[in-house]
Amino acid sequence: MRKNGSITGVVLAITLILIAPEISAFLLFDDTPPGFTERDLHAPVYAPYTVHTDDPPVVSQDIMPIINCKLQPIIIGEIYADFGGTARIYLINNNRTDFQRPGSDMYILNISILWHNSIKTTRAVNRYAMAGEKVDLGIWNFETPHEPGKYLYNFEITVFGRDSSTGLWAGPRNVSFKESEMDVIPLGNFTRYLILHNDREIYGRINELAKPTEKVNAKITALKNSTTGNYSTALLLSIFEYVCTLNYTQEPEGVDYWQNPDETMDMGGGDCEDFAILIASLVCAAGGTVRFCYTNTHAFASVYVSSDFEVIQDAVDRYYRHHMNMVFLSDEFGYWVVADPAGEPYLGGLPVSGIPANFTNSTWDWYINSTFLGIIDITLKSYIPLSRYVYPFTITAIMLALLIVILVLYARTLPKCTVCGIRIKKHYLFRCPVCNAPYHVECKDTLNACTQCNFVFKPESDTSNAQSITERKQMF
Repeated sequence: MRKNGSITGVVLAITLILIAPEISAFLLFDDTPPGFTERDLHAPVYAPYTVHTDDPPVVSQDIMPIINCKLQPIIIGEIYADFGGTARIYLINNNRTDFQRPGSDMYILNISILWHNSIKTTRAVNRYAMAGEKVDLGIWNFETPHEPGKYLYNFEITVFGRDSSTGLWAGPRNVSFKESEMDVIPLGNFTRYLILHNDREIYGRINELAKPTEKVNAKITALKNSTTGNYSTALLLSIFEYVCTLNYTQEPEGVDYWQNPDETMDMGGGDCEDFAILIASLVCAAGGTVRFCYTNTHAFASVYVSSDFEVIQDAVDRYYRHHMNMVFLSDEFGYWVVADPAGEPYLGGLPVSGIPANFTNSTWDWYINSTFLGIIDITLKSYIPLSRYVYPFTITAIMLALLIVILVLYARTLPKCTVCGIRIKKHYLFRCPVCNAPYHVECKDTLNACTQCNFVFKPESDTSNAQSITERKQMF
């Protein structure tokens, strides 16, 4: 029983040594990673990004040539009532230039989506499509019906055509495409979720990965040369569009490797956190302020754009040549525009798992379909979580030292064996009934009498021995 009690005490002591440092470090030390302050914030200056467009042709004949083309719309994400939808449109000019089947080059003036409840959204294109060519007509937001349900719709383009036999242009003419059916779903009900800011375990890792490299700096130099040369809305759009050109590659199940920016650029792609890290690194190299955002299934970047979101809204609308529904994160500093190439692939588009809720104060309220949203300030500062490593180690060392001191002091309270001189634990202790001299039980068994008072060790049941003990106690 005594042995079991000792084992329990040892187990409790070890448990205390292991747990106490973590608890005390958490309670006693403020080890929050360094986040942004007002002095760290740098918003892009306004500079509209000029997108190349083609001037329309000069019409010189009335007869419209044969128009034979195919539209390939790619609907991105869900289609929400009121909020709208996002699509990237490709057009294939199936006209041929050989003499057996004279066709025509095309000039696409605009493209429209028409809902059969009379809602129509039109976007300017201003692009040539030569015979046999496939062209990207761009990405755009289109309006949707106000109520959820199934709706019929079709696309329509306004085009000019050039007769290959005469070389003359005619038009414009509207070309409609086959109608289809689309599910329009309701807006979400705003759901609150936990915000985790600058988690100690992730902060240091992300800030180390996001540090700009020579390759990142070289890319920013090239992008600056093609825009305004400083950190502007045009440069920010160029950064986002560059990352959108990379391939999204899903990692194998069970693998979660976070690439550094050089690896992502060299491989020409990555997954969501690789894109977010690359955007963060590029924005930092350009002189901007950025955050790494994550849920339990996804990651994206958010870029600081000041307390006035209308500046970036105007720049984005001009770049995509159409009003785009933009979403932001906001805090005491201002607005942070979402940058998620894996979501709706335009700057400010809904991220993966993002759901629009309602339109208030000129912006869309939205939420993440997740139990939490983690936010890491990209300060590029190295960070070692002291409360996780240094402080617990120090406290553990102190506790071990105290434990040793306690054990030493406790050992000094134990009596020394009269025979061998070694200190005696309680359950191994025998004391002479006359002079109280301490012995190990094993050492006493080797003796016939006490070495101090010569008392003869006999069984306690012996009556004569009991009388002798009384008499000798009186002598002592």
